[in-house]
Amino acid sequence: MCKSKTFGIIGIAFLAISIFNSCNRGNTPEIDVHAKVIAKADSMAKYDPVGADSLYQYFLSHSGKESSGKTKEILLRRTTLNMEQREFDTAKNCLRKYLLLSEEKDTASLLQYLSKLGEIYFLIGNYDSSKAIYTRGIQIADSYNSGEQLSAFTLNNGKSMLGLGEYAEAIKHLSEGLQMAKSQKNDTHIMVALHSLAVASSYTEDYNDAVNYSKQLIKYSEEINDQPSYADAWMNLGIYYKSMGMPDSAIEAYNKASNVFRELNDSLKLVMTRYNVGNILKNQKKYKEAEQVMKEIFEYCASNGIPEGQAYSLWALSAIYEETGRVNDGLALIDTAIKIASHYNLINKVKLFHEKRHSLLYSLGRYQEAYQSSLQAGIIYDSLLGLEKQREILELKTKYETEEKAQENALLKKDNEIISNQLTSQRLTFALILLSAAFVSLLLFLMYYRTNNKRKLYEEQTLRLEQENKTQLAELAASTLENKLRTEELAKLELETQIKTSQLEKIELEASLREQELVFQSLAKTELTQLLRSVKEMLAPFTLKFTRKKDQEEFSKVLSDITRDTSKDPLTEFEMLFRELHPQFYEKLLEKAPALSKSELNIAAMLRLNLNTKDIARLMNLSAATIETNRHFIRKKLNLEQGANLTTFLMAV
Repeated sequence: MCKSKTFGIIGIAFLAISIFNSCNRGNTPEIDVHAKVIAKADSMAKYDPVGADSLYQYFLSHSGKESSGKTKEILLRRTTLNMEQREFDTAKNCLRKYLLLSEEKDTASLLQYLSKLGEIYFLIGNYDSSKAIYTRGIQIADSYNSGEQLSAFTLNNGKSMLGLGEYAEAIKHLSEGLQMAKSQKNDTHIMVALHSLAVASSYTEDYNDAVNYSKQLIKYSEEINDQPSYADAWMNLGIYYKSMGMPDSAIEAYNKASNVFRELNDSLKLVMTRYNVGNILKNQKKYKEAEQVMKEIFEYCASNGIPEGQAYSLWALSAIYEETGRVNDGLALIDTAIKIASHYNLINKVKLFHEKRHSLLYSLGRYQEAYQSSLQAGIIYDSLLGLEKQREILELKTKYETEEKAQENALLKKDNEIISNQLTSQRLTFALILLSAAFVSLLLFLMYYRTNNKRKLYEEQTLRLEQENKTQLAELAASTLENKLRTEELAKLELETQIKTSQLEKIELEASLREQELVFQSLAKTELTQLLRSVKEMLAPFTLKFTRKKDQEEFSKVLSDITRDTSKDPLTEFEMLFRELHPQFYEKLLEKAPALSKSELNIAAMLRLNLNTKDIARLMNLSAATIETNRHFIRKKLNLEQGANLTTFLMAV
């Protein structure tokens, strides 16, 4: 992969050079070269962002001071590309260079800089910073009568306030921005304003306004033929109708959104809308229609390679079959779902599906198999519980081995210095020995005729010196080989460290997936519990309509079986699952703020999972306004400063 990326960058460099050379051979003005480079990079941005970025960098490295205007243009385009790839640090660096190239009184460049910087902070969730930047942009745009920029900054400021939970101020700014956009006939800003106002209205549970804004957005997106926005508006309208208790209208809106998503080949959103339709039909007891929708989802996901969609559609179908008395068929489907989830390593889904299998087997009276399925779910649960501990152990082990390797490196360095000194000493000794041998040879030559005994002594000494030299050379060769082996061992240890780092990253990804699964399960169980309680409340009075006591008892028993899960508290299950993922969170939070209530602790846990106010309200069975009040009290009890972000603080606990 790295080689292909390198070849791609080299190819792009040759492409840029060829553009410049071809233009120079034809005496084409420099402005044409600039336009061709930008056009080529822009055309590559969507399908090859790395290549486009390389082409932008190539142009920047070859642009001189005299072309600051062109350089600024490329810097802005590269900033946008980096933001789309979520490389925010690189995007910030491009913006800083852009500002340095701008003149002090260049208001247009300053507004462009503030707009992009605010967008970066908004994308990373730092709404306090984005709000401050957009507020500054409003002041400058207002001073220089820049109407279009003033509209954009006003709308973006309203979106930042939405992120901070300041709904009243957000709606005020968004309404002002909508009026500005309408006066300027700026369709893009109008659509942004309408979408944001619909979202803000839903946060305050004013669904009538949310529906009204969504319908206006549908009209505008249809007029300008913006199909993605048109489909998203219908999908959001379905959500608002469902929240208002208007299932038929919600289904109609979802179906219209599905048709457009199918034309756009947007598989993910198509599956989401169809799944919502199936759930609504199931809740309405329209089992035949719900079954048909779920089967369509399964076939679509199977043909498009979406394993999670296949598994979830089978799970939903098994629930429909269970409610309609086709338990054996439901059991076959859930077994298939387990195989798919196991094959694609969807661990959290396997646990959920084993729980459904347990329920189906229990309904069939196959208690031994139901018990085994329950045990299997428990094993998966235990494995999930141990992942966090394994991660801690692996981190400690990696840290220890890293320190140990550092010590070994220091020792090897010291050994190399000693060996080097020994080699120097041996060389000096060898040189002295050679000089001595030459001197002795001269003396022996002069004394040869005087004595044979001295000649024999000289020969013996020379032989002994040669043997010592051979021994020293052999030792030197052995030391060199030992150093080479130690170098290879160091390379092996570095490779093992990289592998363990990859394992840590994999564990972090699995932990993130478990948090997402916890959110999905909690929301689903909350909706199911509320539905079962509604069923129980509606059907309980019918018990008295039976004249025979036996019939009343049988009806009560059936009703109890159907609604047996209503006694379970979804919040208790949420707290239990959350403690499995983050065992020390509640205790650490209570150490910082002992006055926190149990309800506030649960809300803090949900914020730790990055849930929005609407989802928290659904889980807690409270209004969004009550959740916001609790957020205020949590901040107060934690003594957070006004500019501090509560969610960021809780993620660090």
